[in-house]
Amino acid sequence: MDFCTLEEKNGKEYLVVCDYYSRYMIAERFENATAQSLCKAVNKIIICSLGVPNTIVSDNGPQFVSDQFSKLVKKWDIVHRTSAPRNAQSNGQAERGVQAIKKLASKNADIEAAVMSYNNSPLQNGYSPAQLLMGRSLNTMGYMVNNPVDVQKLCTYESEYRGKQSHHYNARYRVEERWPIPVGTQVILSDPGKKPCKAIVMAASGRELAVRTQTGALLRRNRRFVKIDNRVADTCSSQETNKEPEMLPIPLPPVPETHVKLTNTPQDSNATALIPDTGGNSSDVPTSSSVSSAPKPSQRMTRRSTMVTTSSSSSCVTAPKQSQQKTDTNTKTNSEPRAQNISAGAVRSKLGRTIRPRERLNL
Repeated sequence: MDFCTLEEKNGKEYLVVCDYYSRYMIAERFENATAQSLCKAVNKIIICSLGVPNTIVSDNGPQFVSDQFSKLVKKWDIVHRTSAPRNAQSNGQAERGVQAIKKLASKNADIEAAVMSYNNSPLQNGYSPAQLLMGRSLNTMGYMVNNPVDVQKLCTYESEYRGKQSHHYNARYRVEERWPIPVGTQVILSDPGKKPCKAIVMAASGRELAVRTQTGALLRRNRRFVKIDNRVADTCSSQETNKEPEMLPIPLPPVPETHVKLTNTPQDSNATALIPDTGGNSSDVPTSSSVSSAPKPSQRMTRRSTMVTTSSSSSCVTAPKQSQQKTDTNTKTNSEPRAQNISAGAVRSKLGRTIRPRERLNL
């Protein structure tokens, strides 16, 4: 049930009552829409005329949440259920009845006679609201049809019809199934026309939730206005994912020791040669790229009957004096690291031939 104001009737207020099963409607005019007049009308047009209803669904108007109306429903053991604030769809059947009453009032001067004709007209299921509620059609000036109501056929048709309506509505508005929100969950409340604010769920019943805002206000809202606040969980997960892993110390393999012999030429004491002792392996013989000066073509090195002669065209590289002094200091300070990076191919390119192991012992 719900109140509506009809402009066609000089702004008079009407109480619209609609039955969920038969869609039977009642429009009662009110001079003053107070809680006392509401209790009298409900007691007269519903309880004493049609019987005691099981449930009454209404909005949160001041007349419906008054103490007098609460005492009335408690006296007759009626379940009173109110819709969620800011969600008129929760009381959809009464809202649809209000639209029908306004349309009838715009086309008919006598609103009571128009409502009686509506209750006597067949619906899509083939039965009129009066037939479904009373088992017979109302006596009017027109033609009456009294068909017996087949309850099984009616239930099958109604279930299929309402299933199609829900399917088309869900497809049009992209409705998705939402999981229930447990009590104590931090949510974001977004009321129409207001800025979103944080709240905590205090109670839940179906699609309705009772939330407490940061200001301490306890509000009742539908599920569509409440969204789960995932920012706290996202920040926690992002901190865990973006956290740099602890770098454990990895033991490094021991560096092999290399024995380096520094030999000076007899005529030039500044020139040095770096040759590691690899134990007779010719492939591991390195050359020193840091050697700034090579022996002169006239200089000869002898051992027994073997002679190694270096010519100026093959491997003699002369450097200026300034660069020679710089390279000499580099070879003295960084002799060991440079000796490990020298390849055997460089020795062949500098000297022109491969030095045998027994020849380079005395170099």
